[in-house]
Amino acid sequence: MCVCVQLVSILEELADLEEVLFVGHTGLVVQLVQAAVKYPEVQMNVFSLVEKAFHVEAHHKVIAQVILPLVTYEVYAEGEEKAKMKDSGNNSAAGDNSTPSDNSTPSENCTPSENCTPSENCTPSENCTSNSTNASTLHGSLLLQSLLKFEDPRIVVRSILKFSEECLVGLSCDPHASHVLTTIFTSQTVADKKKQQMTRKLTVSSCNSSIGCPCVCV
Repeated sequence: MCVCVQLVSILEELADLEEVLFVGHTGLVVQLVQAAVKYPEVQMNVFSLVEKAFHVEAHHKVIAQVILPLVTYEVYAEGEEKAKMKDSGNNSAAGDNSTPSDNSTPSENCTPSENCTPSENCTPSENCTSNSTNASTLHGSLLLQSLLKFEDPRIVVRSILKFSEECLVGLSCDPHASHVLTTIFTSQTVADKKKQQMTRKLTVSSCNSSIGCPCVCV
């Protein structure tokens, strides 16, 4: 039996990847997606299963934001809402304080390496995952890397480009997430225009940052 036929058979058996992820068999899901890279005829089906597992069928713009930490859309959205409320409270408290210190700088409050890692000092944004869900995972990174090698990786690429420039620098310094950014540049199916957009965002962020982090091989 050829590998492609085996994949089809496995897909029929694993109709609910969410259950597989829930019991902690993330490695199995990673292997399935990695195997699909070589067989375009099953990629649409695999991608649909991944969408369903993370509840992002109608939320493509944050597919990378939920896969990287391996959380569902509901968990991500709840974390974002809590982070925004906390940020709003912090801004209100800051407005009631006296003149801010002359020594304070943006980099002191949220350094690039902290933008996408749990940090009470890092201001959450729509483009950067919230404090409660933003820790990257090895299997989340491997899933995104494989999806970026699919024949049509546009949805995933657009989602990654939704990260802010500062957050992308943080991702480039992350031991797991940095490989996702590298894959954007090495994947033969990612359009050159998207690679150029990513280069510009990383360049702008690096130039504006007080901390350099040349972790992505461009």
